[in-house]
Amino acid sequence: FPHHAQVLLITDIKSAVAAIVQRTREEGMVHGMGRDGAQMKYLPPVAKAKAGDILITSGLEGSFAKGLRIGWIKERQAPEDDFFLKVTVVPELDFSNVEEVLVLTSQNETILPAEAQ
Repeated sequence: FPHHAQVLLITDIKSAVAAIVQRTREEGMVHGMGRDGAQMKYLPPVAKAKAGDILITSGLEGSFAKGLRIGWIKERQAPEDDFFLKVTVVPELDFSNVEEVLVLTSQNETILPAEAQ
């Protein structure tokens, strides 16, 4: 909206953000897990991503600008009954302390701060 925005945190269970492992350029989706943080899905078992790797937005789905830091990989586990790795993500921010957010509307427009609702 012109003067306010609704914000969905990346830790929200309804959230999904297209992401890239910064070091390896491998792509996946970061899904919110509520208070448990987030997880990266759709990385194949042969992926080279490892604990400590930084995750950034890929910009593919159009909701987020490319290159924003999402967080880092805490742990990766080999798949048991799945085709993909189980990757635990620690968000870049401690969302329990966030009071205000910056909403990026476009790379070509003026950026205005908005309060989280």
